[in-house]
Amino acid sequence: MAQKNPKVGSGSVPTTKHIDNNDMFLKRALEKLLSEKDMKKSYHQQLKRACEAALASLTKQPQTTNILSIHETYFLPFELACASKNSRMIDTSLDCLQKLLLNGHSIGNISDPIDSSKLLIDRIVSVICACFYGIQTEEKVELQIIKICLTIMTSQTIEIHQRSVLQIVKTCFNIYLTSRSKINEATAQGCLSQILNGIFSKMEQKMSVANERKRQGTISVVTSDYDEQQVIIKDILDELVEKIVYDEATLVQTNSSLSNNEIIDDTQSTQGDINDGMRQNDGDLQSIDEASSIGKVASSSLSADEISVNNYFRHAYYVFRALCKLSDRDIKDKGNTDPKTNLDLKSRIFSLRLIIQILQTSGPIFRSSEDFLQIIKTSLCVSLSRNGVSSIPELFEMSLFNFVELLDKFKAHLKIQIEVLFREIFLTILETSTSSFRHKWLVIQSLTKICADAQIIVDLFINYDCSMRSGNVFERLVIVLSRAAQGRQAVELGCSQVEEHNLRMKGLECLVSILRCMVDWSKDLYVNPHLQSNLGPDTKPVNENGHDQDSNRSSSGYVGSGIRRTDSSASINSSQSSEHVHDFELVRQRKELFEKGIDLFNQSAKKGLEFLIDKNLLNNEPEDIAQFFHSYQDVLDKTVIGDCLGEEDKRHKQIMYAYIDQMDFIQMDFLTALRRFLAGFRLPGEAQKIDRLMEKFAGRFCECNSK
Repeated sequence: MAQKNPKVGSGSVPTTKHIDNNDMFLKRALEKLLSEKDMKKSYHQQLKRACEAALASLTKQPQTTNILSIHETYFLPFELACASKNSRMIDTSLDCLQKLLLNGHSIGNISDPIDSSKLLIDRIVSVICACFYGIQTEEKVELQIIKICLTIMTSQTIEIHQRSVLQIVKTCFNIYLTSRSKINEATAQGCLSQILNGIFSKMEQKMSVANERKRQGTISVVTSDYDEQQVIIKDILDELVEKIVYDEATLVQTNSSLSNNEIIDDTQSTQGDINDGMRQNDGDLQSIDEASSIGKVASSSLSADEISVNNYFRHAYYVFRALCKLSDRDIKDKGNTDPKTNLDLKSRIFSLRLIIQILQTSGPIFRSSEDFLQIIKTSLCVSLSRNGVSSIPELFEMSLFNFVELLDKFKAHLKIQIEVLFREIFLTILETSTSSFRHKWLVIQSLTKICADAQIIVDLFINYDCSMRSGNVFERLVIVLSRAAQGRQAVELGCSQVEEHNLRMKGLECLVSILRCMVDWSKDLYVNPHLQSNLGPDTKPVNENGHDQDSNRSSSGYVGSGIRRTDSSASINSSQSSEHVHDFELVRQRKELFEKGIDLFNQSAKKGLEFLIDKNLLNNEPEDIAQFFHSYQDVLDKTVIGDCLGEEDKRHKQIMYAYIDQMDFIQMDFLTALRRFLAGFRLPGEAQKIDRLMEKFAGRFCECNSK
């Protein structure tokens, strides 16, 4: 929870100049509200009385406005005006509130008189966000909402947390999706970009400072400067306005094919869908409230600085999780592939674009946090696997860009996920003749960037091609690029001669980049053969799976290449490099033999097992053979496994018993256990083999559930 008391520092108390400005803003805004024609109507009488009371208080006590009286007298008129559904009143109220906050008035850093467990700023945020009510919202009101949201989120003196942060992000996101004004749409996009930069940069900064203080054992107070805040806000808004003016002609030209009536009709019909899609965020908001209430007791022993740092982390965490969920939201109108009119699709694409921005600017705290890595593994990678097979070029392109960022910055934590995305989606698109030319072109453009990075190329070879449990990603990459460079499948795709030429040149460019990377690395790794006799032992013990036992391996199974180059002239110890090269050569040789054994097994279980045992790749024990069946069931022929387990001789029965005994059916119902049992192999056709397998399964199931 944020602090309930005003901050003490150089920027926490408004100066006389600020009070004069606040009086001027308040007086003009209140007088403008009272001059509205609708103010005479009966249902605005409460608003009229509130404005008159605030104006009278301001007139009687000039230049004595204090923080405690703000919420009592001066905020109520604006709250009522925002709820009036009158666009002119809402515009006036939001404009005044934005100027008060921009000029450093700590109007919200006090307890809310209605709910003392929250801050007044949370109530202010709710009032502001409630001014946006869908496609019917006036354009000038949308712009005022964007401005005040940006002011709050970039303020150095206002602290908002959890629910309010998500409310602001949600509102700006919805304005981007549904606004009829291309200027407001571009402004909302720029505003969200600035907000996200602020959220994640503050998290990095605060947590880095906190970690440094923890190491030093000291605590210091961070103060803010109101004048510096005003300059920052002004620069951001000026930059956004310049961008809008610069892009206005392009935006109008791009959307000239749609009339205003078409846009209005489509967005009205899908407005309910937008609210449904954003309810995922509402669920997050509820969980945040619960977590906050629980955290009151847990955080009672923490200092104010520690609570503040934790809140900044939670800002970033909940926003990133919400964007990952939105990037995988259902598209109800799947027949409409135009992002301009299909708001579900537009939401997906925009979410992925914002995620790219977060990944590109991510700092060490974000990249090393288990919480963020878990979101990437469970949400973002799943989203990319679905969007990566989309026939919609814009959606596919965003997925591809996200994948490149993950490969560049998070490969050490995502070994399995990167292999699946690389092999099963993006390389497959280049291989298949059914993929469109644009999809192939986007993939090969991304591969051009990947192939130019020597570190990534080496890491791909070491972590996949030299790993017993991974596919040969590097080998397959070279094969796919070679086929592209030869111009294969160009006729099937119906490519023009220019397109075919461009595709072939890109494939050749990637191959040249890979060769250049290999040449660069070979220069640094070259060992004079005449000095070999002077080197010490150049081998390391290799375990039964073919991995060197002292490899630098992360928790995800990712192995470092052992040699990291900081610049082109980096010097490398010759004995160390020769040891690493020799180790990987051994693993690669063993993997080739192992793959040959797998192929033999899929043809004949007897020949395959004999080959693997003869090459010391598999121990000749029933338990080891059974574990081999479990571990490699994704590459072994399940029919062959079933026939092998069903044989009646003593040797095969021992393997079958060991195979079933290694399975755990504790606290499983019968059907779930049976499905798990049959997932690893296919039942043989002979009744006697089936009988033996089911008899052993029944015994193991009863053994696991005897209590």
